[in-house]
Amino acid sequence: GDILSRLPLDGDGMDPELLREGWLKAAGPFLGQQSNLLSIVKGVATIQVLQPAMRYHLQQWQGALLGKLKDQFGKDAVHSIRIRIG
Repeated sequence: GDILSRLPLDGDGMDPELLREGWLKAAGPFLGQQSNLLSIVKGVATIQVLQPAMRYHLQQWQGALLGKLKDQFGKDAVHSIRIRIG
């Protein structure tokens, strides 16, 4: 909703603060502090984690997180999640 209106989803200049804000609202305090939403490009949200255990945890909650990301950024803005370690 509000975040989507301020987020340039097509351009190179995505505001990292808006991504972080939306991710914290979608993921909640624990997951939001343990991971980062790096980008949303062509409907794919790329999430970075530091530990394989956290990647596994996010994969278990991927469906719920996708729904929450759609709530934050708009239903047409995100259609899948990619989780990377690094």
